[in-house]
Amino acid sequence: MSKHYAKYLPKTIQESYVAATQDPELMSMKDEMALLRALLGERLVKLQESDVDDDDLKAIGGVIDRISKVQQSISQHEARQREVIPAKMLPLLIRAICQIIRNVVQDERTVSLIRTKIAELPSMPVKMIEVDTSE
Repeated sequence: MSKHYAKYLPKTIQESYVAATQDPELMSMKDEMALLRALLGERLVKLQESDVDDDDLKAIGGVIDRISKVQQSISQHEARQREVIPAKMLPLLIRAICQIIRNVVQDERTVSLIRTKIAELPSMPVKMIEVDTSE
């Protein structure tokens, strides 16, 4: 936990925070979505049992807004996950690229040089490896 925030939180919340950071399913949001859906269902049942008032409508609107925000957050997270190549996949990706180059170029020296340059990519400054994909 950031030392900056730790001084503001009670010990029990600090312990809950640490436990949450170690949860492998932290980004799942499945439990949160289920809770929001249950709260929405509870409000709708209350509306059927009584007259609708402004507080109930505001509460339902709030729940719907929260569900929408959670869904948007999940979608953004999933989109970011699709954009990232795990580091453990890089050697496999390099081998596959080199095999394609070997088949096209048919020059082992060129393939070896390209393999070396590709392997150096993670250590290169980001500006040097930007690719224009507009074409």
